[in-house]
Amino acid sequence: MRSKSAICALLGAALSLCGCADKDVLAASVVVVNEVVAKSPGTTKRDWIELYNKGDEDVVLDGWSVRDSKDRTPFVIGSLTLKAGGFVAIVYDATGVNGFVFGLGDADSARLFDDKQQLVSELSWAIGQAPEGKSWGRLPDGSETTKTLTPTEAAPNAE
Repeated sequence: MRSKSAICALLGAALSLCGCADKDVLAASVVVVNEVVAKSPGTTKRDWIELYNKGDEDVVLDGWSVRDSKDRTPFVIGSLTLKAGGFVAIVYDATGVNGFVFGLGDADSARLFDDKQQLVSELSWAIGQAPEGKSWGRLPDGSETTKTLTPTEAAPNAE
């Protein structure tokens, strides 16, 4: 019997070959953009994008990338395996070496693409939903329900 992750991978590959809508690929993904901080408090820019593996198997993210809504300078993830049920935060880094160089805006999206450049997850917010000192994310983790939260970088989300 095939594992859930293997079935999702096969489904994603089949959808890619047939040219089906990205929404279908999004539904098959077990790794999601789970939470963002778009306006960190203080003078130091500390935006971040949290990924969450809601599946029951580890997922290799080598070559995957994160982008904002404007497709500026994607950050390509290096060697990284996200454990089942695990979290990882990708942070703003002006040099682009250890994180993304694009800024997250008042109204924006954080998007995750696999190593074939297929969109696998997206988290969007409107003006006022990710205010300074707060985050925008999924609660419960990995769900479709989104709201303004207390930031919990690389950890389970909380109100």
